Amino acid sequence: MIYFLIIIYSFFLFFIIRGKIRKEKNTNKDKWIEEELSVLIPFRNEEKNLENLFKSIKNQEILPKNLIFINDHSDDNSMEILMNAKISNIKIMSLSDDFYGKKEALSFGVNFILTEYYLTLDADVILPDNYFINLEKLPKKDLWILPVKIKIQKFTDHFWRAEQLFLQATNKSAALFERPILASGANLLVKREKYLLQNTYQKTKNIASGDDMFLLKDFNRANYDIGVRTNPELAVSTNALSTMKENINQHIRWIKKNKYLQDTYANYIGICGLAALISSHVLLAILFVNFLLAGILALFGKLLLEYIILENQKKIGSHLLTPIFINLYPYLGIYIFLLSFFRKPSWKGRSTNVK
Repeated sequence: MIYFLIIIYSFFLFFIIRGKIRKEKNTNKDKWIEEELSVLIPFRNEEKNLENLFKSIKNQEILPKNLIFINDHSDDNSMEILMNAKISNIKIMSLSDDFYGKKEALSFGVNFILTEYYLTLDADVILPDNYFINLEKLPKKDLWILPVKIKIQKFTDHFWRAEQLFLQATNKSAALFERPILASGANLLVKREKYLLQNTYQKTKNIASGDDMFLLKDFNRANYDIGVRTNPELAVSTNALSTMKENINQHIRWIKKNKYLQDTYANYIGICGLAALISSHVLLAILFVNFLLAGILALFGKLLLEYIILENQKKIGSHLLTPIFINLYPYLGIYIFLLSFFRKPSWKGRSTNVK
């Protein structure tokens, strides 16, 4: 049994390491951002976040041709804040009363622009310095899945940051097999021509949220050229939701839309990841019971290795809690999965049920 547990954990660890050590080359020397990129930012009641986004945009050395904010019936001061924003290339659009939701907002924006590429951002993100300069260096593909970083503001945020790192590392490794399994609309670069052939936002508009994952599903099925990057210089940062309950409800919404995605491969990879972590815990328990010193050494070795693999740090020092929360996460994930059978969360005052 011990050997079987070692094999399960080692196999998945190798899977993650393979993606980690892959060389990422930026081969594009063309200057295209200022003429061939539009940024689409749907928003609903984001008055608390827009100023931070504006500040990070103003810090950029170059800006895309269009910065399009699409209002999804906000009833706070978001529109007033936008109207007073002193940013070049900004455009503000609003959905009519007959249309609502992020997918309708994105569809509206895509049909308005004429640029070769569009980038979707959430209104609560902050761009790193030189974000567009580094984006311009990427080789051109049909879809670039770019990283999102959770900022630590309270203790429980370590859970969601550790989860994000684990999922992004897993996704990068899955992409080596030409089949990425995750995408975030908070930082997603799309070739407009390829999107129009799929029309994903309209096809799935009756399913609450999931614009990013359904888009990835369509692009995978069409065998489009998809890339994944986890570089810190391309990572937009965002806050976790305010309370543990809100974060759990967010994960329940993701679980519920999964049945409409019907992505067996992604589910398989996710189950394998959870199984690998839990197997390592069983192995450690066996070692502690029978060989205490070996168990202690194995625990510290495991935590150190996972820290090195998941953290993009040049030296050990910050975010030392990451591997601890990674190892606690499977049990939180199981709890959220079970809770999803009984809870039906809303999002920004709207039902997440399918029409």
